Amino acid sequence: MYIFTADMGKSDKYILNSKEPVPVNDLLAWARWFETANTNVAFDIIEEGVEISTVFIGLDHNYRRYMDSERDGYKPHIFETMVIGGEYDYYVERYSTWDEDVKGHHRIVAMCFEVDIDKNEQ
Repeated sequence: MYIFTADMGKSDKYILNSKEPVPVNDLLAWARWFETANTNVAFDIIEEGVEISTVFIGLDHNYRRYMDSERDGYKPHIFETMVIGGEYDYYVERYSTWDEDVKGHHRIVAMCFEVDIDKNEQ
C-alpha cells in the first residue's frame, strides 16, 4: 500500500548550475530562472517531420517521490527526450542527470534512424 502526501521532504523543482541540477524550494525563484534559462540539451532532425528534442524540464516527473515504500534509490526525472513525428511520435524517456540525458538522446536518435533505414530497404 502506498501513502501519498503533499510534501515528501524533497523539492520537485530544479534549476541548472552549469549542467548540475540544483533543488529549489522557492516557486518564484524557480520560475524566474526558467524565464531566461536555456534548457535545451540536444536537438536533431531525423527527416522532414521527425525531430528529437532533449531538454531540462526542471520539474520532477518521477512520481515515485509520493510513495513512501519506494523511497530507497529514488532519483528525480528532470531531463526529457521526446520524439516528435514519425513512427515513434511522442515517445518519451526521462532522466536524472545531464549525462544520462545526452546518452539517451543519442540512443533514441539511433533507434529512429534504424526505423528509417529499415523502411528504405523494403
